[in-house]
Amino acid sequence: MKITIHGSCVTRDAFEMDHPFVKDVILLKYFARSSIISADSPPIIIEESDIQNISLFQKRCVHSDLVKAFYLYLEDNDLKNSYIIIDFIDERFKLINNKQTWITLSDEYQNSNLFSINDGKIYDRDSLWILDLWKNCCSGFINRLKKLFEPTQVILHKAFWMEEYLEDNTVKKFNQLNLIKKNNEVLNEYYSFFESNFSGVRVIDLTHMNYKADKNHKWGFSPVHYVNEYYMTLLDHLEIISR
Repeated sequence: MKITIHGSCVTRDAFEMDHPFVKDVILLKYFARSSIISADSPPIIIEESDIQNISLFQKRCVHSDLVKAFYLYLEDNDLKNSYIIIDFIDERFKLINNKQTWITLSDEYQNSNLFSINDGKIYDRDSLWILDLWKNCCSGFINRLKKLFEPTQVILHKAFWMEEYLEDNTVKKFNQLNLIKKNNEVLNEYYSFFESNFSGVRVIDLTHMNYKADKNHKWGFSPVHYVNEYYMTLLDHLEIISR
């Protein structure tokens, strides 16, 4: 099963699990820390070597977002016998508009040398016009995917922020529940729009299984860093799709 990911660690981390299906997966490309609004806007000409103060992977994420590498990837590769998995967890970041284009204000971008010289305006996700802009850009995103993939080759992973986490086999609630609920409301809008406008896509939604976040996750304590059982179940679903 050849796979491209446009999403976040909630999808990518599954392929690090000790699951028999993983050996049958070829991960073609992973695009993270990039909003669909950014992807659907004009590129910024910049070399990856111009990005400093962050790790190599983080540089690649920031560079891909700035040059709009995802759409270039779609245009330049034969993907007809592959799958694409999409999640919208990285749509949690604010956005920058610098009059030329849109940039995803990821943690990686903020920690790079580029943020200090940015002269754009920062936008939150909670305004209706940003939601309308996102839907307009998502329509363009969907149209590009339709030209390359059959609906059954597109997998929508409906991942959300967890309200509870597991620590030493004890279930606890996160303190920032209002923030979590707010982000999940936005995510629900995004997933519903994508699903409604791309009939026939495969959907994986594990929210009914009541999984938790993991207090001791390797990437740190976060509502979007899940227990290992979540990723194993995600792989179970992907294995079924691949048959």
